[in-house]
Amino acid sequence: MAHSNMNFEEEKKAVTPFYRDYATDEAMMDGAFTVADEMRSGMATSRGEIAIIAFTEDLFAGLQREAMTRGRPVEVLKQRNDNELAKRAKTTGRFVLSLPNYVGGLEFDGVVLVGVDEGRAPPLLTSQRSESKAYMTFSAHNKLYVAISRARYRVAILGTKERGASSILRGAFASRALTKE
Repeated sequence: MAHSNMNFEEEKKAVTPFYRDYATDEAMMDGAFTVADEMRSGMATSRGEIAIIAFTEDLFAGLQREAMTRGRPVEVLKQRNDNELAKRAKTTGRFVLSLPNYVGGLEFDGVVLVGVDEGRAPPLLTSQRSESKAYMTFSAHNKLYVAISRARYRVAILGTKERGASSILRGAFASRALTKE
């Protein structure tokens, strides 16, 4: 028999993680904020309880530009263990925008992972050495674990149609621990 440490109200906030793909990187970055807002609304929580986590430096920079250009409320986490920034995000009602490397030790009601698609997680290698590929795959799994385990209740994973979902998600799809929208 499985037991939950969640009470009834907390269990109502929890849903099966999902993967959603978009036509372009730009649509995916815009969609990240939409998904974060839907997540916030669905749990009746504050923006500061939602983290948007980019899986590449380029996407991180693009999400920052998107936030500035469209007036999206964010606090940008640029270093590990910045508990003050996380507290400020909750107080000011801003999403936390970060890379997987910086969210360790923090906790959010929900996380939106951006760019977990083929060629980004893990990144394509110019070198074909099997040791390099094995290390990059291990590193991608590690980053995915850190990012997912920051969520108390909800996880959304985003990618692009052109790339397709990352191969590191195959097991989660097969076991139905992750659904595709």
